[in-house]
Amino acid sequence: DRREAVGFASKHGTDSKALAFLEKALSDKSWRIRSFTLDQLNMDNDTVKRSAETYLAAIAKNDMRKTVKAQAIQMLGSYKNPSYKSLFINAVTDSSYTVAGNALTALDKIDNAAAETEAKKLAGKPAKGVLGDALFAYTDESKFDSLAEKFNSLPVNNNKFNMLTPFANFLGNVKNTGNLKKGVDMIVNFRDSIPQQFRGNTDPFINGALKGISDKKTTNGVTEQSDYIKTKLPADKPK
Repeated sequence: DRREAVGFASKHGTDSKALAFLEKALSDKSWRIRSFTLDQLNMDNDTVKRSAETYLAAIAKNDMRKTVKAQAIQMLGSYKNPSYKSLFINAVTDSSYTVAGNALTALDKIDNAAAETEAKKLAGKPAKGVLGDALFAYTDESKFDSLAEKFNSLPVNNNKFNMLTPFANFLGNVKNTGNLKKGVDMIVNFRDSIPQQFRGNTDPFINGALKGISDKKTTNGVTEQSDYIKTKLPADKPK
């Protein structure tokens, strides 16, 4: 019943009573309800996003269920709020690879140098799953050729999709413009090689990865690289 109520309220997310109910559900005794409520939050809506921030921060810091904690950290990272830096740094050493990986990615969005420092501390330690993917971004750029070849040589399948996000995160830290362009072109070729009937599902994901690289370059003042990536993205439709 509570799950159905959360689903109903999420459809009226900007209504003050609905928002208040969703906020209460984020503290539900069942981790499944808390997780489901996080799933239902429309983070593209500014009103919902503002309303949820305090609760996301509390869950990210205190929730005992690792999956819920990881989920909240990932969502909290979208705020790019420097005040959460210490929270993310503390979570980078969490025993859960998912919590640690999401925390490292969130930290990178507000302080790339700090994220790189934490990644170096984790180098050589066991890292699987989300943390392993997050650490991929901080692979030494001297290994660009081998990593790019690995990505480029994969056929269009799930393995290539699984490698896309780590590879895009790696490109976000690549300083050599020539290498950056090569890597971006590989992603673009991957996008364009997918049969047209499937691209309605795949293009948003792949273009989102490209935009993420571009946004990071813009934040870091690397405008030449950012501008190049933008030429590979579809033009925004007029509102």
